[in-house]
Amino acid sequence: MKTISIVLIGLLSLTLMLSSATMVFASPADVDGCYDNHQRCTERALMGDYGFIKTTLMLTACDVALFSCVVAISI
Repeated sequence: MKTISIVLIGLLSLTLMLSSATMVFASPADVDGCYDNHQRCTERALMGDYGFIKTTLMLTACDVALFSCVVAISI
């Protein structure tokens, strides 16, 4: 359990660093598109009448999609 927590914290840190670096190198419109999609995804996950586990999985999928979008722009 402790190993999983450390890995997740590392992934979160990497995501935050990449998203910050992307804002320097990418155009603001591209980055805004990623964050707009993430916001819509998060709102849909939270507004739905899903259970705790499904909502958590949906929010995780939103975060993974944001990470993928940011990485794709930074490359």
